[in-house]
Amino acid sequence: MKRETWGLIIIGFIFLLIGVPFAGIGWWLGNQAEALAQKPVFTMASLATSPPGQAGTLEGRIAERNPLQFRTFVAYLGERYDGEDCDDDGCDSIWTEIERQAPPLLLDLPAGRLQIVNADYQLESLPVTWQTSDDLVEYQTVRYRGFEIGSPVFVVGRTARAGDTPAFTAELIAGGDRASYLAGQRFEARLFFWLGTLFSLIGAGAIGWFLYKLAR
Repeated sequence: MKRETWGLIIIGFIFLLIGVPFAGIGWWLGNQAEALAQKPVFTMASLATSPPGQAGTLEGRIAERNPLQFRTFVAYLGERYDGEDCDDDGCDSIWTEIERQAPPLLLDLPAGRLQIVNADYQLESLPVTWQTSDDLVEYQTVRYRGFEIGSPVFVVGRTARAGDTPAFTAELIAGGDRASYLAGQRFEARLFFWLGTLFSLIGAGAIGWFLYKLAR
């Protein structure tokens, strides 16, 4: 049998090895997004009557009373530019996290103020960026991405208590609102799933063609 025909099965397995995990990741991400969409969205009224430890989400803004951690940021990630990773498709900048500030925060909700009580939440979709130089200098340029006073945020976590004040233990604080966050999660899930499906179909087709040629 020709070498080119044997190459089909190699290509087929490579595409399957890429496609099946990608489709699986997309399926898992989609389930995660839908599970998040089913969680309750707390208001000040429902927070006041909810027992501590109840999982859910909320939307608000960074309150004015939060102390600044660096420049105008009340919470942020610091990342150092470590050069570029290049391949045949181009180059991607490498940013290495060197600092993280995720302190307890005060949030303004439509009907009152809420205390985020913990300091170990994830930071995502950070809306404001500042970096130390306009030109990227390897191992020297540092960028800061984070939240400022007034930034809208979407929070995932659990109800808590801070004295008589409604409070929340945050697992994730993301910039924007619930709708935009869920839309982004669903888009990422669909992208992984359909790319994985496409690669899997190409791989299965290549293997099928190889078996057809082998049977002749």
